Amino acid sequence: MAFIPQCAKWYLADIVIEFTIEGERDNLVHTNVTLIRADSPEQAYERALCYR
Repeated sequence: MAFIPQCAKWYLADIVIEFTIEGERDNLVHTNVTLIRADSPEQAYERALCYR
């Protein structure tokens, strides 16, 4: 795991969304980087899950 300073308040989350289109052979995938304010890495993870 990466080093996270005790005073960290901002975290980055990669939000990956896959679109499946009926009749199409290939799926469409978007990756969005989102800035999240949280008091801990665990809280940031929980907040990132809400973006799904």
